[in-house]
Amino acid sequence: MKEKVDLQATCSVTQEVTQFLILLALAAPPVGSPIQQAPQTKLETSQEEFLSWVQESAIPVEPWQSNAELEAYLDRALKGKRIVFIGEPGHFFSERQDVQLLFIRSLVRRGYRHLFLEGLGASNAPVMDAYLQTGKPPVAGDSKRQQEAQRYRERAFESWVGAKGSDFQKRRSADRQRFLDALREIQQSLPETSPPLRIHPLDIDMQPGACYGSMDEILALYPEEPALDWIRSQLAKIEGESIQDEIQRLEQLKKAMETSPDQHFGALSAAHRLDLFKFLDCLIETIVFFDSARTDGSLNRALVRREPAMYRQVQYGLDSLPKGAKAIMIGHNNHLCRASGTIPRARKPSMGERIVKANPGQVFCIWMLHDHGWLLNPMAKEPIERLDSDPSRVESLLAKAGSLFLLPLGSGKPGESYLAKPRRHSYFSWSETSTLSRQTDAIFFLEKISPLHE
Repeated sequence: MKEKVDLQATCSVTQEVTQFLILLALAAPPVGSPIQQAPQTKLETSQEEFLSWVQESAIPVEPWQSNAELEAYLDRALKGKRIVFIGEPGHFFSERQDVQLLFIRSLVRRGYRHLFLEGLGASNAPVMDAYLQTGKPPVAGDSKRQQEAQRYRERAFESWVGAKGSDFQKRRSADRQRFLDALREIQQSLPETSPPLRIHPLDIDMQPGACYGSMDEILALYPEEPALDWIRSQLAKIEGESIQDEIQRLEQLKKAMETSPDQHFGALSAAHRLDLFKFLDCLIETIVFFDSARTDGSLNRALVRREPAMYRQVQYGLDSLPKGAKAIMIGHNNHLCRASGTIPRARKPSMGERIVKANPGQVFCIWMLHDHGWLLNPMAKEPIERLDSDPSRVESLLAKAGSLFLLPLGSGKPGESYLAKPRRHSYFSWSETSTLSRQTDAIFFLEKISPLHE
């Protein structure tokens, strides 16, 4: 178990609320108490061929070190790839961060410098990026963004945080802090002449209303630009305004900025125009999401709308990168999939599917899968939840081949055809079904997992 670390104010900008909502949307019966290994059963012929192929093809990994075989594979696989997906089957087990950092270190050596992270939106990603660059956390309570978020919590959203959530939030914040500190170490190891690591949004904001402050900061750079006065007036909060009226006001502003940019942007630079539009889009989608996701009946509709909003935030980020820059995107497997139509729970089309379509031949995908262990589940009866090995899931077969390895796909060998049919696999503490060979270029398998640490 890793050492407990001191939490800093940076941790207030995390993704705990999103994870609450995801788990609510996926409510399923909890699994029982002691961990059970999958029972030994006779394998079908297709399973035996698959297992034989896995044993032949897998690249074993020691925790958490790369090796010559893995690096040689990545050298071949990443040729011509501008974007790398690192997908995870859930957000609440500690080893996923170790896997992510293993690949980030390897990818940084290959010139990948831009990290797009699920749970970070247009407003809070810059806060994380500033910490990555300077190591200085923001002062708690000092941020206008935090003040705006509090305004929304008082109006509508306080009900999302329950008594059980406090331990979850502490663990989630500590997990985020460890990740940021590890990224800082990677950053500091780079040569002074090397481009730095940068953090970008892959999501809507976790602090509704925070983008008001982000837009104010841009507009403050142009105090003498009269063309911006109308935008300023439309961003002014109205006393007693309902959330629905606020959303309508902001959507009208967005439409005007889309249809008549020269009229409303005035002397804004191209970069500031893009940023202003990005912040406004994120502001609207965050308020809509949190407002509409307050009941189970509307939660799925909110998650469906969130998917294209996530993609737009990524696209704003990609459009702002220097020519030839390479990006790493980290999020849930269902967001970073290639063929969402074959995944029952995926929102269609998925963000990953849209990115692949917009960047043909330039995306390489790695999906994590795990077999059994313990994970954090804030919505379960007990926050630390057991995950049993399940003989109906593909991970029970992978576990027969090893405990930690990368499995390259696309070999064309008969044994791999097992993954060309719908197969059950890990998804939070439950299961999902998909044709894995259509979703990812490689699988990183972990036999056993543990919950987030304090």
